[in-house]
Amino acid sequence: MGPIAPKRVGRAAEVQVVKRWRCVMQRAYFDPSIVNRAVDNNISTARLRAAFGRVGLEPATGLHTVLELARTFASPDSNADRARQLFTLLRDLEPAYQPDVPTLLAGELDGSRTLDKVGVPSCGPSNVPSCVQSVPYR
Repeated sequence: MGPIAPKRVGRAAEVQVVKRWRCVMQRAYFDPSIVNRAVDNNISTARLRAAFGRVGLEPATGLHTVLELARTFASPDSNADRARQLFTLLRDLEPAYQPDVPTLLAGELDGSRTLDKVGVPSCGPSNVPSCVQSVPYR
């Protein structure tokens, strides 16, 4: 559970909360549906960024989102105006760009495995359930 904002006591209290949250800001990975819904509902970039910030999050995305949005240009019923709106929102949002999931997973499997450090045997796509069962949680 994240920090709870104080009751409305004035601008100074809000600024203090925002400053406190900035030092613990975490990234929230969003997919193409966020961008599509924001465009559908005329939600500005500033409003979207503020919504993330209110809960202590910084928007983040990756190549998957970019490729999905690019399909708008290539679809048979292509709507170039909509595609431009989607990419304008994405650009103006200035999200952090994260590596895609296969890259992250390959890094975990190739490097010293995080789970090895807590006594869990090597994990791979074929034995995820047994890895989860062997995590020493007690």
